[in-house]
Amino acid sequence: MYKVTENKLAKGFQKINKQVFDGLLDLSDIDSIEIDFLDTEWGYCVDEDGEIVLGMTDEFPSSVAFLDTLCHEMIHLYQIMSGWKVNHGKQFKALAKHAEKFGYFVD
Repeated sequence: MYKVTENKLAKGFQKINKQVFDGLLDLSDIDSIEIDFLDTEWGYCVDEDGEIVLGMTDEFPSSVAFLDTLCHEMIHLYQIMSGWKVNHGKQFKALAKHAEKFGYFVD
């Protein structure tokens, strides 16, 4: 199992941000980072009344699964920062396809 820490999340965020988002995202845009056991999902990124919350489960089967999930949630962060609707629609799919060029498989 791959244990998630804030340090691992920050390093993964920087790597994905540089590769996939050309450095457009900033970890400081996230108001709260929650790393805890999640039983129904591996991650989330939501805007709760103007507060951006990024949550990740504390264990993944592998570092690859962690980075794929983080990339997925960063697409949602990009949607929030761009003022777009947060969903898995056309814009999400286009960004997920772009992320595949860097080896991230986002579904």
